[in-house]
Amino acid sequence: CIRVGEILKERGVPIKNPHIWLDPVKAKKIAGVIVEELVSVFPQDSTDFYSNLSKFESRVDSLISWTRSKTETLTDKKFISYHPAWEDFAHTLGFDLVDVVVEHGSKEVSTKRLAEVIKEAKNKGVRVIVVEKGFPSRVPHIIASEINGRTVELDPLFSGYYVDEMKKNIENLIKGLRWQK
Repeated sequence: CIRVGEILKERGVPIKNPHIWLDPVKAKKIAGVIVEELVSVFPQDSTDFYSNLSKFESRVDSLISWTRSKTETLTDKKFISYHPAWEDFAHTLGFDLVDVVVEHGSKEVSTKRLAEVIKEAKNKGVRVIVVEKGFPSRVPHIIASEINGRTVELDPLFSGYYVDEMKKNIENLIKGLRWQK
């Protein structure tokens, strides 16, 4: 078992959110740690491991550049997330995460908290609520209805190739941010 988060913390990488793979910059660091561990076990394959790491890092850099080029024309990058998984993602890629509804995904939101989020969304002109694929909660849809906005589904637990799956998430968020009611 590779304790990637612990290794990254030891190297000074700030980790306040366990969903570190959703931050493309941190994903490159994760891949680097994994390669180092693989090389320690299979030194004879180090050339292949480092070559693949280099290709992965290049593709992630391209994803970041592509995202920035797509978001340059966005006049509104604000969204609210039901779950805190998207904090580092938003920060790294230049989106504006205004608020997180619940700090822990399994915790149901109180009526008071729901009212606070709706008020903040209205005050800041937020029109998009990010929900996670397969996360069963009516709350994001209630918020979206109250602010005349919409929900956008993103998948933090994808199983495909990292860059492709992240691009789908980014495209879905951009599409949601471009939507006007």
